[in-house]
Parts: sequence; C-alpha cells; structure tokens
Amino acid sequence: MLNNLINGRLGFTNGVRASAGMIGGPLLIAYLLMHTRLPLQSRPSATLVFYKLVERSRLYLCVFRDDCFRSRIFFVVVFLQLDSHLHGLSKGFSFHLVRIPEISYLVLT
Repeated sequence: MLNNLINGRLGFTNGVRASAGMIGGPLLIAYLLMHTRLPLQSRPSATLVFYKLVERSRLYLCVFRDDCFRSRIFFVVVFLQLDSHLHGLSKGFSFHLVRIPEISYLVLT
C-alpha cells in the first residue's frame, strides 16, 4: 500500500508525509487518551532513581540494539527496492522484492 502511495499520483514527498500522518495521527490520539488514575505518591530519593536506572540499563541497551538492528534491515530493503527501480526493473518486481526477505524471515523463525 505504501509503495502504491509513493509511486502514485501523490509523489514521493507527499506520499511519505501522508504515511507519517496515517501513523502519527493515531499514535497522538492514543497518547492523549491514555492516562493513569493512580493517586499521587511522594518523590523517590535520587539514589533510588539511580539504582532503578542501573537496574534497567540492560533493558535500555537491548532496546537500543534492537532499534539499530531493525533500522539496518529496513535500510537494506529500501535500498534494494530503489536500486531495482533505478535499474529499470518493473514496479511489480520492486514491490515483491520487499516481500522476499520478510517471507524468508518468517520461514526461518
């Protein structure tokens, strides 16, 4: 769907903006609607906050590593798609070129 949006009559720039709006709009609405109903608590001490940060540092490191890994995979797929389009291959092949690594990932897991 995104490929048709970008290669359609909107063009690349407006297609990416429309895609960001379709993703960002519901995220913003969800952020504004969610809130906790817990009573206010006193502020924790600075040492307690530091220990919680150290305790969760492995989690933060794993999330950062996973984000880097996923962005690397996404960059390769987009590069392959754009490169195949620049070398004169059909739009259908460019579209299915994105699906080949995704299906191989699903088969391997």
